[in-house]
Amino acid sequence: MSFIARYVNDNGEVTETLLEVQHVRKGDAFSLFTILNDLLEKNDLSIQNIRGQGYDGCSTMLGKYSGLHARVKEICPSAYFVHCFCHRLNLVVVDSCSKNVVTQNFFGIVEKLYAFIEGSTKRQGLFQDIQGKMAAEANSRKPGTLKSLSTTRGQLALTMCVYC
Repeated sequence: MSFIARYVNDNGEVTETLLEVQHVRKGDAFSLFTILNDLLEKNDLSIQNIRGQGYDGCSTMLGKYSGLHARVKEICPSAYFVHCFCHRLNLVVVDSCSKNVVTQNFFGIVEKLYAFIEGSTKRQGLFQDIQGKMAAEANSRKPGTLKSLSTTRGQLALTMCVYC
């Protein structure tokens, strides 16, 4: 879970600062709220100064009565919720791509290729060797890596606008 504070600095510029990235063992709203409170205290920030909160649309975050946003709003009524725009954009792109047969086929093949290579340590090693050689030939410092496709399901992100 990433914690990002967005604020106006002394020069009047909007600034975003990554406060922390934490592995979350329990994804329920109470646990997330406890983590949030601890993080704010550790950074000498007050929950009373939060003016906005942005999350994805899962019920743990948005639950009307016991979601994370409701718990924060109970303590700080001025902490308005805005759906995370990056998550929204990702959902639109994923939905648009899923409607196009050519795009569906392309990403389906890419995902199967990823599963094929990652399904065997021998194939992973061969892939890494080839990437290393290609990087050396292109004078690149870092060989390419494989990444699994993601539609953002199961990922939690917390962005808070903090008024300092």
